[in-house]
Amino acid sequence: MLRTLLQLAAGLDTSQTAALAHTLGISFGQVRQMLEHLERLGYLEEVVPGCAQPCERCPLRSACLFRRQPRVWMLTHKGKRLLAFGEQAAR
Repeated sequence: MLRTLLQLAAGLDTSQTAALAHTLGISFGQVRQMLEHLERLGYLEEVVPGCAQPCERCPLRSACLFRRQPRVWMLTHKGKRLLAFGEQAAR
């Protein structure tokens, strides 16, 4: 299920967590925990569209002008490799 969530979440606005929960048939809280887990594992990052670096590593995070804007889930290189490996295995 984490791989499916990773595929669905990539590129989505972080405010769409409820829609992901509905799509997967699980609770909002479960999706949020799974997304946070994928982020901790290094498969996803939250980014502000148009910003050059992920929010977690940004030195200006506390003074960010975009702080209240929705973030987007972005696949990391590790996440892209995982999904690519899954596609190759399915062939």
